[in-house]
Amino acid sequence: IMYTDKEESNKAAKERMRNMRERRNKEGVTDLPDYIKQNIACTVKS
Repeated sequence: IMYTDKEESNKAAKERMRNMRERRNKEGVTDLPDYIKQNIACTVKS
């Protein structure tokens, strides 16, 4: 899904991150450190 509005795009990215985190937590994997999350966010954006 492409968003022209940056805020909408950020919202979608945050939603994806939250879904991923919840899935990982259910599987018993601990949350990633912030710096790794930021790297993932940057990779997703580009």
